[in-house]
Amino acid sequence: MIIALLCLFFLLNGHICLPEQEIKTTDGIDPDLFDNSFSKKEQELKMSVCLGLTQSDFVKERIFYQRMAESIKKDNKIHFNDALKSLFHQRLVTCYFNSKIQDVNSFLNGSITKNDLTRIFSVNNEIPNKFSKKQLSMLEKVIASNFDRFKEEPNKMSSLVKLFTLIFIVSTIGISFYFALNKLKLETTKRKHRKKI
Repeated sequence: MIIALLCLFFLLNGHICLPEQEIKTTDGIDPDLFDNSFSKKEQELKMSVCLGLTQSDFVKERIFYQRMAESIKKDNKIHFNDALKSLFHQRLVTCYFNSKIQDVNSFLNGSITKNDLTRIFSVNNEIPNKFSKKQLSMLEKVIASNFDRFKEEPNKMSSLVKLFTLIFIVSTIGISFYFALNKLKLETTKRKHRKKI
């Protein structure tokens, strides 16, 4: 309950914030265009499934992600936790833009394959590297609905499910720090540009 309240506090105070301007990739691709073929309900379901898949991937491959975060930390001179949160966000974005409704259904039916997961989490240049304002708003809604479910069904959930739900909720807080990393990168770029001048 305390964790849920803390998470809600972070949400309400804008730590999972929306960008000031509409986000575009370097190619000018609007992230919202990727949602045109999905209904609003399908978009939310896709976001929820990707959040779960990303969290599960981070738990299973934690040593790999810790090593990557350590490398990012050294290269960008940021805190380890910020690097880890940035990785989480990037994996979530990649999953969201790569997954199809068939993948969502396969996951819900328990028939998703290892090859499907590899494809879903494969980074490529044809997808945006950030969520749009609308997609971030939807993510906040998905997170909030998970809080509600966690509060309403505490007695119905097994200890293991409670633990994974708690990990899932705490992991989503990490998304908020993605923007801190972007801000740091922008400041570093500005400093380098000033030195050239």
